[in-house]
Amino acid sequence: MKTFGHYLVEQGVITKDQFEEATQSRVVFGGRLGTNLAELGYMRLEDIGRHLAKHLEVPLPPEEWLNNPSTEARDALAIELIEKYSVLPLRVENRTLHIAMLDPHDPIQVDELAFATGMRIVSYVIPEVQLLALLEHHYGLRREVRYINLGKEAAAGLTKKAGPANDDANQKSPELNPEAAEDMAPLDDSQDLIDEESFQSLHAKAETKSSTEQTQAAEDHAPEVPEMDLADLAASLPVDAAPELAEDSIAALEVALVLASDRDAVSEIALRIARRYTEAAAVFIVRGGIISGFRGDGEAISEQIAGILLPTESACAITAPATTRVPFRGRPPEGGLDTTLLTNLQRGDAREVTVFPILIRNQVVNLLYTDSGQNPLGETGFAALGALATLIARAYERLILERKSAIE
Repeated sequence: MKTFGHYLVEQGVITKDQFEEATQSRVVFGGRLGTNLAELGYMRLEDIGRHLAKHLEVPLPPEEWLNNPSTEARDALAIELIEKYSVLPLRVENRTLHIAMLDPHDPIQVDELAFATGMRIVSYVIPEVQLLALLEHHYGLRREVRYINLGKEAAAGLTKKAGPANDDANQKSPELNPEAAEDMAPLDDSQDLIDEESFQSLHAKAETKSSTEQTQAAEDHAPEVPEMDLADLAASLPVDAAPELAEDSIAALEVALVLASDRDAVSEIALRIARRYTEAAAVFIVRGGIISGFRGDGEAISEQIAGILLPTESACAITAPATTRVPFRGRPPEGGLDTTLLTNLQRGDAREVTVFPILIRNQVVNLLYTDSGQNPLGETGFAALGALATLIARAYERLILERKSAIE
């Protein structure tokens, strides 16, 4: 079966350039293709659902079932499986479970659900944003702020690049429990950090800026970012020798990083490499004028990182590379936002921190943070982390090129 992106381009719903932009967004920030197209404003959520149903030849679920799943259906499936596969049980009829899914043609999911319930499965397709909102509403499974923001925009008909929204359809977009993200930012709001409401406002404001406005101030300091040649990259990697390398050697991890299958694998392997040189490491996402914690490795930072949200315009040395594109190294000034950030990451005693921007096409998409506690990093460690930042960007570039090739 052709990919959903291939189908959309072939049908003239989106252009190849729009597909390319959404693919880059998906590789770096995650989520389904439809989610990224909606977030970029190229499709409305109701249109995504309609085209998914046509592409997969699977019906959309009845709206009344989505709003009011039967008690029997909800009791039929353990919450662990609902969360694992992001599925929503809807109705039970004659030992048949009707269920809304992201991947209705996945035989592994369907078989496991059938085995767990002892019923025949009838599946329906549903857009990711809508499903996650419903799972939060019916089961309390919390969404990321990103999905809350997108759901609110859809409900208000605010997608900016797609055609005129259908008011009735937009009113059906399930934006439920908007307070769910209020506890996502453990940092003190009085220290110029950000709560969920401010996040929405800043995100909307940042989306209206042109790329020229966002990067003009950094151009004088922007480092040269070499174009990646996949053939040269492949030739430079010891792929043939990889089986002979120790599985946890840095060389083997570097090969695994550049050949990683998705952004979660990229970040996980990158942090494992970073920890060879440092005591703690973390990856931040930079998007739409907002810096958000994504993944950490080392002591408490791995638990605290997911609650960090702050604007790129903050007066903060640690986050400055998001706008300057220049790595930061040193001890941030005391008493400001940097101190608050480090304290909340439980890295307040760090003697020296480093932050490297991860760039794709001269745009900062991630920040790589590291520190070695009370120990200095050292010159070789700093150089190695700079090389690691380049490898992360190369891994993203390869994933983007692979997914683009689906329509070529």
